Amino acid sequence: MRTGMRWKLSLPLALALIATFALASWARSIEELIDLAGRDALPEVRAAAGLALGRLLVESPFTDAELEALAVAGRSPELRGAAGKALGERLLVAGLSLEELEALACGPTPELRTAAIPALVQATVAAVGRGELSLSGLAEAVAMGATSELRLARARALFLLLRADLASPEAQALVEAVLRGQRVEVRGVELNGELAEIRVAASELLAGIYKSYGLLGRLQDPLSELMAVATDASLTPEFRAAAGAALEFVFLAERERALAALQEFEALLGALLEQAQAQQFDQAGQTLSLLRGLLERERANLILTAEVGGEFTAAQRLENVARNLEKARAALALGDLAGLRGAITAIKRDLQVVERGVVRAPDLPLEALMDWASAGKTPELRRAAGAALGERLVRAGLSYERLLELTITGPSAEFRAGAGKALSAKLVEMGLSEVELLRLIAQYTWAFGPRAGTSQEVGEALSRALAELWLAEVAGQGVEP
Repeated sequence: MRTGMRWKLSLPLALALIATFALASWARSIEELIDLAGRDALPEVRAAAGLALGRLLVESPFTDAELEALAVAGRSPELRGAAGKALGERLLVAGLSLEELEALACGPTPELRTAAIPALVQATVAAVGRGELSLSGLAEAVAMGATSELRLARARALFLLLRADLASPEAQALVEAVLRGQRVEVRGVELNGELAEIRVAASELLAGIYKSYGLLGRLQDPLSELMAVATDASLTPEFRAAAGAALEFVFLAERERALAALQEFEALLGALLEQAQAQQFDQAGQTLSLLRGLLERERANLILTAEVGGEFTAAQRLENVARNLEKARAALALGDLAGLRGAITAIKRDLQVVERGVVRAPDLPLEALMDWASAGKTPELRRAAGAALGERLVRAGLSYERLLELTITGPSAEFRAGAGKALSAKLVEMGLSEVELLRLIAQYTWAFGPRAGTSQEVGEALSRALAELWLAEVAGQGVEP
């Protein structure tokens, strides 16, 4: 395998490789992954084991009490984080009381406290619904929470309960006032924007408003208006983060690619009908296969780009297209030209609706996204651009060597993080073996880690790829967790 990396066989690296190869026959049982996550000398291996465990522990025989113990006393942050992640999913269906969940949210480690948040939000909303807790009492309780996690869970529950009141165009100004650190009153309940957790919950709500309503017309120019908020240094970080979350959605859209796909649909549909009319059924069958492949390949970008342009029926429209392609296949098999024409007409009608959204979406070249991820005015803009950059780089089909270079030399942490996500996807796509990934981890640790400050993201990419390999092997071999 060629990786574009130059070997530096120092004695420490050689020792690391020997240790690495000795581990090449890991059985990848949960117990062994727990040992790796808690004790392995290489942080990238610990991180990979933790990522895999975060998913495997959910369905494992480990009891909730055992997961709680690991989240409290696990030997490393990676192990505690994995146990906490799994416990968080378990708690959603564990049926614990509000008091029990609040106690967990005040537990001794951040991993345990964070695990309790989703279930605690759920339980708090239910308590208000049963009349055991009033909205005003909940609002007052936010500030009294003993930990940030408890305060955040209460704040999220409060905003979830007030969502219908705050989602209207008129009420949006109240949400924005909270994000400016002000106190506002809604249904007789005071929302205190001076509290950080209240601002975080308000930010999450506003991000949803931007994405669900702003792109349907509340924002006249979503890109420029969201950019203005995300780059306004006079606003609170939570206010900018709401715009950043919506911008990440906008940044993922690729209008030119979507338009090219729609044009290809039009040409293939025309060819399909002409071939059927000429009784060229073999060619028509091949064209139909091309149409189905095109839909599978471009569906995600078509939906996203159309939604950014305000057309939120795009997913259903493309589901209709898939069904009508099946009707076209059946009609073609029967030589039913009328049925084929009907299916093609229906497909074109749905694609026209999708196109209306696509043409309204902004056209953002990859170079612009890279510039914003590198040198955006605020961390919120750089994070949004960097997060979208990862997905866009995957779609761009760059080589392993180029993605590695971007992940090492990218000019900002946000840029490198985005490139690193694409790099890990490329590593998975390359189908590297466990030995090859471990070799890269050992090489990265000694070749870059101690000598450069830009390699953390490479290690994270390698950890994600190794975790995906372990998870795939567990699924493929039917290994019992």
